[in-house]
Amino acid sequence: MLPFKHFFLLLTLPTLLVNVMTSCSPSTPKTQINESATTDSTLTTETVIQLFSGLEGLGNTPEKVTTESLYDNLIHAQFIPSDGFGDMDSYDENFSHAIKPMETPDTTYIFGAEVKSIQRDTALATVTIRYIYEGENLDNIYQVTLAYTPEGWKIDDYDFGYGSSMKTSLETFIADQRALYRSEEWVKRVNRAISEEYRLPCVMQTLKEIDEYFEEKPMPNDATDISDEELLDLFHAIPGYWEKGFAWHCDTALMKECFSASTYHLIEQLFDTPEPEFISNDEGDWAQYWILSYPEGYNGMDDSLFIVGSHAEQINDSLIATIDLVFHCTNNEGNGVEKGHYYYDPMKLYLIKEKGKWVIEDFYCRLPKGAEELPKSLYGSGPWAKSCINAYINEVRSHILSEGWKEKQSIEEHDTINQKNLQNYLHHVEDYFNKYPDE
Repeated sequence: MLPFKHFFLLLTLPTLLVNVMTSCSPSTPKTQINESATTDSTLTTETVIQLFSGLEGLGNTPEKVTTESLYDNLIHAQFIPSDGFGDMDSYDENFSHAIKPMETPDTTYIFGAEVKSIQRDTALATVTIRYIYEGENLDNIYQVTLAYTPEGWKIDDYDFGYGSSMKTSLETFIADQRALYRSEEWVKRVNRAISEEYRLPCVMQTLKEIDEYFEEKPMPNDATDISDEELLDLFHAIPGYWEKGFAWHCDTALMKECFSASTYHLIEQLFDTPEPEFISNDEGDWAQYWILSYPEGYNGMDDSLFIVGSHAEQINDSLIATIDLVFHCTNNEGNGVEKGHYYYDPMKLYLIKEKGKWVIEDFYCRLPKGAEELPKSLYGSGPWAKSCINAYINEVRSHILSEGWKEKQSIEEHDTINQKNLQNYLHHVEDYFNKYPDE
């Protein structure tokens, strides 16, 4: 799917000229497998040199000279998108430099090889690479592990010159990169890169490639029984996501279909909860916009929100789904966002099954004002909507029932120029507590 793009995956064991210098015997002896071996094959230093030369370039013949497990690691590592956004300080690029044993291919050659031991179907050998740098001969000695396969001897692992196993290093690199792309550190790294608008195309392309990569090679616990289309349908049921322009999006029928019963009733109560203070111009809906309008700074313009990927992770009988968003902040500065900037902001959904279908039990939202610290849910730290909504409702209820609030409303009754709206507001408060009495 992706081009052979990583520097280290070109692996230039560059132009290994198979020159065996005079220090090697003109007639290289054969090493016989001992009596306990399961094959009658032999292994010569010429074979070792030929195999090691075949590693050159990962566009040459690595599939012919390496075992299936080593070759799979090489291919998998090159398939992972770069995380560097063109910077030279990224982990994968530093790793690529570390595994390049030679920087001067025109003066580099294999100086010699030696078979050290053979035990059953495995063998250990050394290969000496010599290159000339500023008139000096510099040697690197590689420890090579070989395995006997139906196709003959192949390289199963090698030390790439720094005391590290190539197979282990590749496995570690693959695991680290995969974990990175699902981490909070990755979100921070993307936002650092995206802070300069000219890098936006590169970042967006990288995010797209990462999404495609995980489609090809999902994490072990990635869910397989929910499609991206189903995830996006659930995502669009969340109130506060404008479809066009600045219109408030709240589809009650869609919410009933896509939310769990408990979550739907909680949001319904949020919509019914009175504003904490009387608003004379009758604007209302303060909590809906503050908590549910996500992400902050996104104003609903068609070209200001980009969905760059999605996935779902199985956690026992539930799913943690993630919708990867990039949005352009065009208003509502604050809480770490600035107008005119782009932000990468993965949106999480906690899904459970009700009546045989996946529904939203909880989802990420804005933090309500003054509620920066909320209790952690059973499925991790937030801001999860149910915790935020409950915190907001409890705060408003306590405030409205306080003596201070009653005294303030009494003053409003004498001073306001909009008596009708005030009376409607007080009736709303009364109806609300009748519908949702204290337990």
